[in-house]
Amino acid sequence: MASLIDTVRDFKGFTDIRPKPVQKDPRIPRDMGLPLIGYTLDFVRDPLELSQRLYRRNGPVVRTRTMMETVLMYGPEANQFVLQNTDQQFSSEWG
Repeated sequence: MASLIDTVRDFKGFTDIRPKPVQKDPRIPRDMGLPLIGYTLDFVRDPLELSQRLYRRNGPVVRTRTMMETVLMYGPEANQFVLQNTDQQFSSEWG
């Protein structure tokens, strides 16, 4: 006897609603800080100084860790890219 989950999986219109894992772009420079905590302490102490330091070291886009893994983007082009969201890359749909 098939379980309810197997029945749902076999349904032709079934769509997996779980969020898909994010592919990490190897072109984005990584500056992760300390193991596990990253730059969390620096962020709590002075977020503006940390942001400026990461920008000077890595340029306008950097992947880092401040409490969780984060991608920081600086400049007017980055702001336009995020705020216009033409490709629907930025969403709060999954929290």
